Amino acid sequence: MNNGIATDSKNDSVDFLEYLPEKSLDNLNSQEIDLMNLGFLKTKQGYFYQDLSANNPLFEMVLIIWPGGTGSQAHDHGNCLSLSTIIPFGQTPNLTAKLHKIFQGQFFPDGEKTLKPGEFDVVLPFQVHEIDNPNQEAVMTLHVYIPRRK
Repeated sequence: MNNGIATDSKNDSVDFLEYLPEKSLDNLNSQEIDLMNLGFLKTKQGYFYQDLSANNPLFEMVLIIWPGGTGSQAHDHGNCLSLSTIIPFGQTPNLTAKLHKIFQGQFFPDGEKTLKPGEFDVVLPFQVHEIDNPNQEAVMTLHVYIPRRK
């Protein structure tokens, strides 16, 4: 946590990611098990995450699969610039990207936009945001963080 804001830095990743290899695999469906066998980690919020950048010291590239109805909590990326885009496949639905302002420890909406396949979402350093997939279909996104999150 950073001033009451959830962060997704590597130091917070133990809280951020839910490792399931030996926990109740009976509760996972076959698609979730397939994703985990491909190296994806399942987050507490229900989406799947994989680092594609092999610890590159300059940037981090992450692939995220957002099953229908999942989303992130409000968070920032510290001093990193974040670029993200939807990877189109089939009838790819849109995502909702929300920005927040903080005043006296409270979150206030500061804009919302629909992210469509092929468009880029830019999140500035220390800017609080969240992503929601309000659809029934899964959406795949690619995220680049510059510099690499700590």
